[in-house]
Amino acid sequence: MRLSEPVRRRFPCIDASWRRYIYGLVYVPLAANQSLVILKRDGGTAFLNELRKLASLGSAWASAFLGYQALLLRDDGARDIDAAIQLCKAPAASGDAYAAYILAWANHLRGDHAEAITHFRTATRQLFPPAVVDFAFVFWKFQSDKQPDGVLASLQVASSVGHCEALRFRCAIYRTGKLGFWRRVVGNVLTPIAYVNMLIPSLLHPFSAQVFRFNPKAPSKALSLRP
Repeated sequence: MRLSEPVRRRFPCIDASWRRYIYGLVYVPLAANQSLVILKRDGGTAFLNELRKLASLGSAWASAFLGYQALLLRDDGARDIDAAIQLCKAPAASGDAYAAYILAWANHLRGDHAEAITHFRTATRQLFPPAVVDFAFVFWKFQSDKQPDGVLASLQVASSVGHCEALRFRCAIYRTGKLGFWRRVVGNVLTPIAYVNMLIPSLLHPFSAQVFRFNPKAPSKALSLRP
């Protein structure tokens, strides 16, 4: 399955062969290639130490990756929201969409929803695929009764960036029946296709921004590195 090429070029990612060293669906930009040599040679601990060094030097992708890892649920059910915010606030302020997306989720999980919306909007304006899909969800949650046409518009944008969950999300909304009987029928018919539409890109492009999406219920083991 081909992902949306313009967006794919805007957010290039590492090759799927790196799944031997990184387990999980997470956006890893092409800029990480040099650091991945350390992961392959020395293992996950050395790789994370390298990312911490890069983040301290201003690397946006390293900060966002570490911020994502900090937000995953540990075994005790806790997550390091403050660490994610500290890691991502500077690169997000400099305009990095990946960092802005993680910062949005960190603020959302902290309960600062207004700040979260600000950062979701920043990442969405840059067409960062997971942010576009999540922003459509936010629009649905808070504006569906007031602006059903706006929901459809946000879904169209989500589809245009090629995120693999866009069709599943559209079907879920259609199945509620809030957008009319015939869309409910369409949602039911297309749901099996939507799940196939998620599976294939996940297998072929596990590190793409068009596959990655933060799941607030994901445990820390959802992202693991070669020992």
